[in-house]
Amino acid sequence: MNGGGRPWAGVLLVAGAAVLWSTSGLFAKAPWFDDWETHTRVTLMAFWRAIFASAVMVFLIRRPAWDWRMVPMMACFAGMSWSFLQALVVTEATTAIWLQYTAPVFVVIGSFLFFREVIHRRDAWFLVVALGGLAIILAGQVGRASTAGLAYGILAGVLYAGVILFLRALREFDSAWLVFLNQAATVLVFLPLVARLDSRPEGFQWICLGGFGIVQLGLPYLLFANGVRSVPGHQASLIVLLEPLLVPLWVFLFWRHAENYQPPLWTTIVGGAVILVTLVIRYAVPRRAGAA
Repeated sequence: MNGGGRPWAGVLLVAGAAVLWSTSGLFAKAPWFDDWETHTRVTLMAFWRAIFASAVMVFLIRRPAWDWRMVPMMACFAGMSWSFLQALVVTEATTAIWLQYTAPVFVVIGSFLFFREVIHRRDAWFLVVALGGLAIILAGQVGRASTAGLAYGILAGVLYAGVILFLRALREFDSAWLVFLNQAATVLVFLPLVARLDSRPEGFQWICLGGFGIVQLGLPYLLFANGVRSVPGHQASLIVLLEPLLVPLWVFLFWRHAENYQPPLWTTIVGGAVILVTLVIRYAVPRRAGAA
């Protein structure tokens, strides 16, 4: 499973990772967990998904090392996992994923605040237009979605940006080790909560949670890590945009007949399209020669 030296193989590996990542809504919206209360469902999903994902990532670690900055990175990741699953459970899947995909906006802001990077005119336009797409999504949800669900989605985007910034600051460390730490931190954060719950996975739920952790979270990182060896970073960033496009498709194909199915609003589609086009322009169109 090595994409190094074979560009098209790398592209297929990255695309495969995006497709598997996009199954988050399929698992989170599944009726297999309807007998769990909402808060119980999110806690158990986050905990067991991280357990199974950690089991996959531990075999990829090559150079474990420690740095204090890993602590806030792990905190951001655990919070992101919880808030994104909360958003997926209590609001419509398309809304949840596009709210999380506002993370690049907060990455630009965080890069300016913490790394003192200059915000170029191109990035300023990117911020304005992307925030406009977010405003369209939120405007359509007023009076329809719960305020908590929207807040969870935005929080997931903010914390996702935090994860990206810390991964960038820790880029000299083994990436598999960093991903494993994030998953292990999620397990440790949710362990006390899971221990106090009366609900436990049973029967087929174990298989589903295993799929959630391995297929949706662990295996994609393995594919992505191999694929990016031969795929430039900006191309990989565009390919993984398959994820927010496919999330609502999986939910529709599998759960459109479920009682709690929520089709995406036209405002969510328009707002998501604005963010998508903005991201494509931002990362696909090269800057002028000599630009940073």
